[in-house]
Formats: sequence, C-alpha cells, structure tokens
Amino acid sequence: MNRKLLLLLLVLAFGIGALAQTSTDSWNKFTSDAGKFSVLFPGQPEENSATEKGVLLHTFRVLARPRIYMVLYSDYPDADLTLDIKTRLRAERDGFIKGGTEGKLISEREFKFKRGSTELPALEFISEDGTIHYKSIVIIDGRRVYFVCAGALQGNDSTSQFERFLGSFELR
Repeated sequence: MNRKLLLLLLVLAFGIGALAQTSTDSWNKFTSDAGKFSVLFPGQPEENSATEKGVLLHTFRVLARPRIYMVLYSDYPDADLTLDIKTRLRAERDGFIKGGTEGKLISEREFKFKRGSTELPALEFISEDGTIHYKSIVIIDGRRVYFVCAGALQGNDSTSQFERFLGSFELR
C-alpha cells in the first residue's frame, strides 16, 4: 500500500478545518460491493482511488473532527505475495507507522478475522505520531489487503468511537 498517499490523506484530513467537519450523531452502514465489505461510518465517506507501482488503492474516509475513520483496500500482484503472512502484516503496519511521520507502535496483537466461517490473518495495532493516535486493523485475504483505521487528535477520548467503527467492519 502506498503509505505516502495514506499519510498525505491523513495530513490533509486533519488540516482541512471546520469546513470539513462531519456530525458524529448519525452513524450509517456503508457497503462497498467492489470492496466486498461493510462498515458503520459517522457520515457519508469520501471515496478515492489512486494507482502506485501498479497497485490500485481504494480509500474511503470520513472526517469527524477531531477524529478520522478510514477503510483502504488493494489487490497486490503475484510478485508481492512471496512474503509469509506475518511479514506481510508487519510490513503493512510498519508502512503506516513510518509513512513519513516517524510514528511509534504502542501495542499490537495478531488474531483471526472472521468472514463467515473463514478465518483470515489479521493484526490489530495502536500507534501514535505525536499529535494523533490511531487504532488500526490489517486483514489479509489472499492478494487483497484491507486496512481499517480510526485516528484522533491526542487528548480526545475516542475509545468508544474507535470500537464502534472497527467492530462494525465486516467482509462479505
């Protein structure tokens, strides 16, 4: 996944200001047929796609200041699938954390993400970069990687919002 693009999206999202504020009073189920997922967002997500090194990255995000909620997914070519699953999970994590701001990892845990009766390898982690703290999940489904992330400016208790968002993510 192109971490520089992701970092740029995060910086832009937090820098936009009051004009981009979204109410967190109404959470709505969003479904992406192409992405094969659904999730609750506190507003209508902005959708973007960009290609980097032959990989198409799909991004869905809602800015609800002081928080941001995002789902990204991409399908990697065969050449990128040679690494073992643990290495791929950690590479996605490290790409996000080190994506230009020298963030730091606070905690992590591997688990199996359920899609029906199928269990997919996943990694949940908490990180921060000095001004923003994040809770993220990386899920690997063959060549597809899902990255689900909620972030908030430091000093904002966002535990319940993060759990609501991340806990609502489902794969079809």
